[in-house]
Amino acid sequence: MEAFIITVSTLVLLQKYARPDSVTYGTMLRACSNLLPRSDSRRHVLVERIFDRARAEGQVSQMVLTQLRFAASPDLYKRLTGRDVQTQLRFNQAPYAWKANVVESSQQRRRRRQRKQN
Repeated sequence: MEAFIITVSTLVLLQKYARPDSVTYGTMLRACSNLLPRSDSRRHVLVERIFDRARAEGQVSQMVLTQLRFAASPDLYKRLTGRDVQTQLRFNQAPYAWKANVVESSQQRRRRRQRKQN
């Protein structure tokens, strides 16, 4: 639990000096899945709040969607994405508003260009 408190404290400090991005939100979701047991009622609340914030900020990347799948219960995942965990939501299927501010890395751009060329 101490590690999770440190993680949340770091996020709070980060928000004073920089704007959270998709990596921040994905990392926080991963922290929830790794540091909070599924039985902890706070996990459900935190996962929902983190994803809602990422969605509102247009920062839902593939990393965020992947980490959401691990952090959320199947019911919460379905409520947040409209999909079952088995038919998970992919980045290219997400509403544009959810991902409008995601900055693509140079590696992701190269992969996308290569797919278009093939």
